[in-house]
Amino acid sequence: MQVRRPVRLAVAVATVLALAPAARAAPEDAHLAELFNRVAAGLATTPGGAEAAMALADAGQRGIGNDLRLLRQAIDLRLSLGQRDAAIDLLAVYRKLDIEDELAQVQFIDLLTGRMQSAEERAGYLRRVVAAPTVSPTVRGHASLLLRNLLSEVGDDNGAEAALDEALKLSPANPRALQLSLDRALAGSGPEAAPKRAAAAVALLQCNPMQPATLALLAEELARCGAIEESAAAYRKTFDVAKSLGYAPAAHDAVNAAGVYHAIGKTAEAEAAADVATKVDPSLARAWFMKVLLAQQADPAARVDGARDALVRNVMAVHAAVAHEKFDPAAAPRLPDVQKDAETIKASADARIAEAYAEALGDLAFLSAYFTKDAPDAAVMTALKTLTGDNSAAVTRIEGYAALATGDVDAATVKFKAIAERDALARLGLAKLELMAGAEKSKMFGVAGELLREMPVDVWATMVRTQLAATGVLANADTNTARAVIEASKKLDDAWLRFPQRGSAYYLLSARAARAGVRPGEPILLTITLQNTSDRPLVIGPGGVIDQNFAVDASVRGTSEQQFPAAAIARLTRRIVVPPKQSVVTTARIDLAETAAFLNASPATGLSMFTSIVTNARAVQAGIVPGPGGVRQPAADVIDRRAESILRPDTRAALATDMNAADALVRARAVRSTGANLQAVRAARLNDDAHQQATAFAEALLKKAAADDASPGVRAAALGQLAESAPDADKPAAVAALLQSRDADARVLGCVMIARRPQAERAAALTPLAGDADEIVKRLATALIALPDAPAATQPAGE
Repeated sequence: MQVRRPVRLAVAVATVLALAPAARAAPEDAHLAELFNRVAAGLATTPGGAEAAMALADAGQRGIGNDLRLLRQAIDLRLSLGQRDAAIDLLAVYRKLDIEDELAQVQFIDLLTGRMQSAEERAGYLRRVVAAPTVSPTVRGHASLLLRNLLSEVGDDNGAEAALDEALKLSPANPRALQLSLDRALAGSGPEAAPKRAAAAVALLQCNPMQPATLALLAEELARCGAIEESAAAYRKTFDVAKSLGYAPAAHDAVNAAGVYHAIGKTAEAEAAADVATKVDPSLARAWFMKVLLAQQADPAARVDGARDALVRNVMAVHAAVAHEKFDPAAAPRLPDVQKDAETIKASADARIAEAYAEALGDLAFLSAYFTKDAPDAAVMTALKTLTGDNSAAVTRIEGYAALATGDVDAATVKFKAIAERDALARLGLAKLELMAGAEKSKMFGVAGELLREMPVDVWATMVRTQLAATGVLANADTNTARAVIEASKKLDDAWLRFPQRGSAYYLLSARAARAGVRPGEPILLTITLQNTSDRPLVIGPGGVIDQNFAVDASVRGTSEQQFPAAAIARLTRRIVVPPKQSVVTTARIDLAETAAFLNASPATGLSMFTSIVTNARAVQAGIVPGPGGVRQPAADVIDRRAESILRPDTRAALATDMNAADALVRARAVRSTGANLQAVRAARLNDDAHQQATAFAEALLKKAAADDASPGVRAAALGQLAESAPDADKPAAVAALLQSRDADARVLGCVMIARRPQAERAAALTPLAGDADEIVKRLATALIALPDAPAATQPAGE
């Protein structure tokens, strides 16, 4: 069959991009490239700054070369700017340099399919990726998942199911595929559905145990099939995991747990869980019903004031919506004119409000009829009938229990029978009546079991157990189903559930400095390794157990000391899933932003830098701490930054030598150190011979480099240092020298420096560049002229 032209074109484009040579750039240009990218990222979040950010991103891209860290930075920047095609181009270069980076491959697939015009074109491309044996199974699994989503959108349900199965086969630890598998299992019905739901929940938890909602789902599944002891254990684990994550238990889960604990005779646990449920969600009627039910088990005369107040407030909340008033949850509970509200709601025909108001009224009336054995408030019942009809199930059920409470057996029987076929609580009332009438307990035991299978969880199951306790110890066990669900749940390792507290039991971090001894102006880089020491795959990123971004804390010690929480962010890229016993490596640069400003302010001082890596980092008032599953690991090396003072003749001689070195990287470092020294000497505000001599030397050295150096990157850096260190009176002229430089990157740097100034001053300085011969400079100048005050803060050029 002939391939359609759009498909062939897309494949051709992908092939060309994948083979495109990496951009050629001098290594000394990387420092400026990183500065441009970081300033662009700030402008991207500034109102009106997008155009300037895009131009700066283009300028930065010219200096990236083959630096994988900067390429990744540039890709992220392009995506944040919405430049998907530019990101695809950069990803093609990146993939050629690192053919094993799974994240880059996944991003490339996502972006490339996103720009394909038709579903047929996307499906064809994804099928080819899935079938490609040279592509890693993890990436093929991702492609199969995308194919599943695409087929589902076009209504090919069978194809979508097959694609999901293939995704799970190729990449069993894919969190999104596992979640979809669980969603599919939850939609199932029949005898085999419960074990499938349990197995799918366990599989998702095997990928990431830090999901209390999924663990609670497994606990509920166990309760539904009658595995009560196992369900209780699972709920305990659920709440332990939630606590380790800093979460309160979900109120619904706490109610279910209370019922399970009660069923196995753990009264104190049940009461505690019910109490938690009412505190987590004071508006949840079922939580209050459970709390009252358990309290009355211990003391039939237990008061229900708290429950009544909460349910009255629920009515007040809906009343506020009806009356267009603000609801104050702290207000004293007072029942509004519910009959008037009901008439208003009925006249408005607002089904949503009618349902909410009827539910609130029904809960309040049921509290009286079932728990306090009182006649429900007449006004409440009238309003409820107005909203639901005189013979609704809600009204009839409440009237049945109210009659039962007063001993009117005949009335109760009539009411319950009227709705028994469609209402399990009515059948519970009939069973209670039969038991009171002396029915055989063995017969009623079977009825009770049927009711429990119909209402296996929540407060309703506890009501069945308490109302029909005289028939014996009730259970709803389905032996075969329970056995299968229990077996599925046993595959979940208890130790794995403690991952939030014991991440270090599953992986190790290490960090080494690229150089343990550095000189002023030299980049400070750390190589960070994460090693999976466990026997299970560890998923990185969304849905996984380890965040993709690491925080690098730094502290500087010496004559002056300073702490730098999250001085850098390191991003893991090469692996989406780290297989057992394997590692993934990344690089972080530490001397940025505040850290750079601190280091550059004191080049004449020797300093020692201590760093530590934090996974799953969380910001707290005290700084950066490891979150659940995270660890902190100090770097193996202390980084010593040696002193370099231009007040010393030997330093001046060394810098002059470096400025003439054959290696442009050496010359660029010398430029940055000289500039930092010049700024520090001027900041001292001393006019003695030593300081004057040092100042003259630094200025002469930088001016010579700016005029004569063979590298445009070094020339731009020298002009930037002169502008950054210039006295206030001389700074406009120094910045003008940047803007008038023959080098495009120097003019871009000048634009960056002038971007801090008020708009009128910017416009005056940059207008000549609006017609610049370099397209990027022209675009940047034009965008900055139009940028309103105040622009995003930019980093100093001296960084």
